[in-house]
Amino acid sequence: MSLSGKSQELKDAGNTEFRKGNFKKALELYSKACNLVPNNAVLWANSAACSLHLKRYADAEAQARKAIAADSSYAKGFGRLGAALSSLNKYEDAIEAYKQAIPLLSASEADRKLQSQYDDAILELTTHATRAREDDAKKEKHPHAGSDYDRVKFGGTEFSRMNSAGGQFPWDAAKRYITTKLIPDLQAGKKEGWDSSAWLLLAANQTWIEGIEVMKKNVRRGVSQFGVTGAIFKFSEAIMMNDRVLRFEERDFLLQYSDQVEFEALITNALFSPEDDLEKIKRDLPSLVATKGWEHLRPALAITVRGWFTNAMFLQIHGDKLMDKRLYLLRWAADLTDWLPKQYPDAYKSTHPTPETLDEIRVIGERLVKICQKYPVAEPDSSGRPDNQILWAHYHGFQMKQLADGYSLQAFYHMKTAAKAGIRQADGNEARTHGSKAAEFYVKAATTLPRDDEGTA
Repeated sequence: MSLSGKSQELKDAGNTEFRKGNFKKALELYSKACNLVPNNAVLWANSAACSLHLKRYADAEAQARKAIAADSSYAKGFGRLGAALSSLNKYEDAIEAYKQAIPLLSASEADRKLQSQYDDAILELTTHATRAREDDAKKEKHPHAGSDYDRVKFGGTEFSRMNSAGGQFPWDAAKRYITTKLIPDLQAGKKEGWDSSAWLLLAANQTWIEGIEVMKKNVRRGVSQFGVTGAIFKFSEAIMMNDRVLRFEERDFLLQYSDQVEFEALITNALFSPEDDLEKIKRDLPSLVATKGWEHLRPALAITVRGWFTNAMFLQIHGDKLMDKRLYLLRWAADLTDWLPKQYPDAYKSTHPTPETLDEIRVIGERLVKICQKYPVAEPDSSGRPDNQILWAHYHGFQMKQLADGYSLQAFYHMKTAAKAGIRQADGNEARTHGSKAAEFYVKAATTLPRDDEGTA
């Protein structure tokens, strides 16, 4: 169905917002146009494109199917459906959607590019589908493999960790070292056993497992969700203690995580999602404080900041490809944490930035150090009391490791700047100065961290 008048105006405005990257606003405009012209395939396909960018994959699937229902000869409808199904880990269905799209493409330059993209997607999805079938076959043969928990106890505290076939995970090494070395030393009165990364890693793994267990209680039935909150808190705490515990144990982990964020935002009456940007929150906050109060806003802000942080850490799996996105999420989390108590002293009582990558890394590093220095975690005593293992893990994870990360980021900045100066063949003093600074900050980071005992095991 063709567009005219108001529906065309809405589509054009949506296209403008989409090109700017304002996907929420674009989706709102396309949706209004769809209400006026419900059988237009282009509008539904454009809506699906927005939902894909917003990671609303189930919505994208529904919108793409409406595009196909409106016009079964529109290739982009099938292309958007393939992208949505791929993000939902429905690999076989996604392959089929892309295969249906290809014969509908023309010989134009734009469509030739689309065919190349669809061909590449089919190849990648075929690999994923093969791996998924192999994983399913392994689970049928060994239904409990990789899903049992092992226990290590010291004093009155019991830790659990994921069991592995060969015991080769980092937390396995930590568990062995605690059992064979640290606990006997502490029982013999050797207090230096507390200054070990093993306690930190095992506690981080325990917290990660607790987050998984909370998330598994979340059940979606149609558009409704049922479950409990606390998984986002657990994941962010675990990653802050030791990011090596970050792993995706199920193929649909990220989909489950997305549902959990949506659920916790709803339950805590959050008015922001982890996709909202910092400037929007700053603009909205004065009226929200006046109308809702801090008792309502604290849990909403907690979900936002922790969501930014965990999302940034999950992007590690993409390497440097999504470095800019990781950096602005971390910058937002640091900026909001620093900005809130300055603007709103009661906050802690009961425009999208364009990152200049190296400078952004330096700024984040400096901000981490300042926050750790401003809100320090006290060092526990070194007695052999069993409950001290939790206190020491907390101290290493939320004070010393964050300081070390701040120093490491600054060291990385100076190291890369020194290398750039060398490539430019600039004044040799510039490269030497930055090289010296890099070494200084790396030494600070190394001496701030607890003794790395995992390799010893």
